[in-house]
Amino acid sequence: MSAKAATQKTASGLKMGRNPFQTKSPAQTETNTREPEFRKLADEVDEFESWLSNNFVTRTVIAGIKSYLVFRYLLKRKS
Repeated sequence: MSAKAATQKTASGLKMGRNPFQTKSPAQTETNTREPEFRKLADEVDEFESWLSNNFVTRTVIAGIKSYLVFRYLLKRKS
């Protein structure tokens, strides 16, 4: 694993409120105990979650929404 990949994993772990030193997400750990027909679906969900958290556009949109909400809150508080 490269240093950049390790940094991204740690950063995404911190953003999602997970333990950055945990190698598998809790959902991935649970897939070992699930029924076989649900494992594929669980893997797809984990893959999508990973893609979503690492997607630059998604992170930018979320940051913009948060900024807007903070700005709106500050305007309400001021008046």
